Amino acid sequence: MTDRIHVLHLDDNEQFLDVVATFLETDNDDIDVTSVMDAEAALDRLDGAQRIDCVVSDYRMGPTDGVDFLKSVRERDPRLPFILYTGKGSEEVASEAISQGVTDYLQKKHSDQQYDLLANRIRNAVNRSRAERHLAERERMLGGLNEGMRSLMRAETREDIADLTVEIADEALELPWLAVYLLDESAGVLRPSAYVADVEGFDDAPPTFSGGESLAWDAFVDGEVRHHDDVQGRDTLYTETTDLTTEFTVPLGDHGVLLAGTTGDAALQEATAEFVEILGANARAALDRAEREAQLRDRDRELESQNAQLKRLNRINTVIRDIDQALVKASTRAEIEQEVCERLVDIDPYAFAWIGGYNDINETIRPRAKGGDEGQFLANVDLDGTDNPIQRTLQNAESQVVQNIFEDDRIGSWRKQALKCGFRSVATVPLAYDGAVYGVLQIYADRLDTFDEETSGVLSELGETIGYAINAIDRKEALMTDSVVQVEFRVPDADDFLYDLSANTGSSVDLRTILPQSDGSHLIFYSIPDADPEAVLSFAEGVPGVSDARLISERKGTALFECRIASDTIATTVADHGGVPRTVRADPNGGRVVVDLPQDAEVRSFAERITSTYPSVEFVARRERASAARSRRSFRERLDDHLTDRQHEVLEAAYFSGYFEWPREKTGEEIAETLGVAPPTFNQHLRAGERKLFETLFEPEALDDE
Repeated sequence: MTDRIHVLHLDDNEQFLDVVATFLETDNDDIDVTSVMDAEAALDRLDGAQRIDCVVSDYRMGPTDGVDFLKSVRERDPRLPFILYTGKGSEEVASEAISQGVTDYLQKKHSDQQYDLLANRIRNAVNRSRAERHLAERERMLGGLNEGMRSLMRAETREDIADLTVEIADEALELPWLAVYLLDESAGVLRPSAYVADVEGFDDAPPTFSGGESLAWDAFVDGEVRHHDDVQGRDTLYTETTDLTTEFTVPLGDHGVLLAGTTGDAALQEATAEFVEILGANARAALDRAEREAQLRDRDRELESQNAQLKRLNRINTVIRDIDQALVKASTRAEIEQEVCERLVDIDPYAFAWIGGYNDINETIRPRAKGGDEGQFLANVDLDGTDNPIQRTLQNAESQVVQNIFEDDRIGSWRKQALKCGFRSVATVPLAYDGAVYGVLQIYADRLDTFDEETSGVLSELGETIGYAINAIDRKEALMTDSVVQVEFRVPDADDFLYDLSANTGSSVDLRTILPQSDGSHLIFYSIPDADPEAVLSFAEGVPGVSDARLISERKGTALFECRIASDTIATTVADHGGVPRTVRADPNGGRVVVDLPQDAEVRSFAERITSTYPSVEFVARRERASAARSRRSFRERLDDHLTDRQHEVLEAAYFSGYFEWPREKTGEEIAETLGVAPPTFNQHLRAGERKLFETLFEPEALDDE
């Protein structure tokens, strides 16, 4: 709910004060007006306890004028919105007011339109002021956070991390209740490790939490951020004497929770909650790192007597973690592939690594990235021949390891050149995701027996990670590039829910959107014109793998439906292979699917994957076109960077479920149940997503500074 706007209106005309106050409060539910008739009384109100969000002042008033009053206000608060609202306007007055820092200038007119304009000016000025204050406060707190992060990430123990986390929070926030609770696994409880507890009832030390006895424990078990404004009304109140009223809980993974709270009438501000959540995420990362490092130290002690091969595995794991982080930051396929090759050859004894792009139409491999000392190896081997380790790896879709190039025949015709370049062992790893092969990674070492079973497993996982990253990049490029390759398929018939539904109802069916779920199923939203909703739902409920079918809305003769589907569809297959489905339409005579692909996509390869999965589907057209993202690219990029995946999913589900219609076609509780989350979690992600959406729309410059 938006905060109310408290307006202080100064005018020496009592009747006019009453008229303005009546209009603003009657026609604007979010505005409260305090009316005063002299400047001294107005200044007293500004100095009082009640918050004033905006000042509206006449210019000509008895012994003083609006500009003099503005000067006095600016001495108290240089940023408080101030609107000069006067019937005695002139350029000279306006110029003087602007020089003194007036926010807006509006002439009096006795009309509904002018009062509407005044309300709008007030609201805009306050919104800008609040946004600026929020940003300033956020930057101040984040500045303190950044200063403490280096120490936090250097801390070696859980206890040191807990102490630093509370210290950082206390310096930035100065709240009466701050605490890091860490899990005591042996006792199964959360114990306070570090805290600031200026709270009644916590005289000796904060309590220990166990299952079902606290809000913090519930948030820890659920792994969800919780914001409670009514701690006193909860059955799980810490102590009967505590004056804690508001609490924000951030789970720290499997380690514990970070708590922040207020007492009395103080509320937890949005910027404060954001700071605590960011700090919690960094504390969790530090705890994860400390735990990993502790485990690695223990493992190093255990493996101290082992041979060099096991020590090398530790180095590989470190590089793989670095590669994983680099993949997250990479923005192009070329960056991903080059980063992988360059980082792998930093591992001794890996001498050369390369990635080949695979064309599954003509089954050819071409080098795309290299790292290390090649020694003209690729120029002197037959990449297109069948007697090489690349082709065998692709045929079996499994990693292949040759521990001894001297003796292992699986190296095939490449043996002589490999030995000439000083290579002694090689691992060949397919880069694949969900059945789509994007290429192959080969790593050559200058020693025998380099790739043991455990190392091979790590490299196979790396291949899957790279395949997933390439798939994600391809899909993002198709969404965000200025120009795309658009391909079209004709679908005479297909073993697909939407096409079966079209044949059953005799109507065309259009896919509106599709949302993947964590359990592998998908939520799909589809529309049908002139539909019999009962017949559509009856058919959907009888289809294996389809559940939770429901009617969302009926508008202008078209009904919008939702269901959960566990089986693959043409649309999900398109997305899993790097395409963006723009149109998926089924009708009794067949249908069509239009897909956007990146400019550098292998169109023939993509089309072959779709038509091999759905034999009845026909590839009918390919064309170049400007992407729909061209005109809104900057906005979409900002928004995608700003929203989490969960927030994006919640916003999209709410939109297509009719949550934003009036009256609502589906409640938040119903959507939360569909998404498999608790209603408070849905509301939290929805509010956060809405806030970020409007920040992106109205304050793009602020996002650039983040």
